[in-house]
Amino acid sequence: MTAASLPADRESSVGVPSARGGGVAVVWRLELGKLGRLIRVRVALAGCLLAPFLVAAALAVQSSVPADTLFGQFVHESGYALPMVVLSFAGQWLLPLLTALVAGDIFSSEDHLGTWKMVLTRSRTRAQIFTGKLLAALTYSVSALLLLAVASLLAGLL
Repeated sequence: MTAASLPADRESSVGVPSARGGGVAVVWRLELGKLGRLIRVRVALAGCLLAPFLVAAALAVQSSVPADTLFGQFVHESGYALPMVVLSFAGQWLLPLLTALVAGDIFSSEDHLGTWKMVLTRSRTRAQIFTGKLLAALTYSVSALLLLAVASLLAGLL
């Protein structure tokens, strides 16, 4: 019997991926769940939320401005300059570091735990697994950036 002649409910048990499960979406949700349970991911997102307020407090106390950064000379004149200063620094140093750490952890955790054999022999293709993991890393990166941007805007307005 070929996979084409099998009933639809038996396709996934023979190794042929079933289209019903939405392979990439399933892997994406599972990887986001695993990321949400990691303490370092929660701490990094909390840092993205609190860091702009700490920067705003530090800049409010000192009289000098970070004139060497883009929009730094306008920090004491307008609250809208603070998000630009924070995001320009974070865009160069912080967010690539956080993204690399999380994206590396998404793939290296399978190697560390010895679960690659199990993951790669399940009913999802390697492309679906890779795409789902990539989307999870992208979702984390975008959500960290949005959280940092909103927190920076609120800190600048305060």
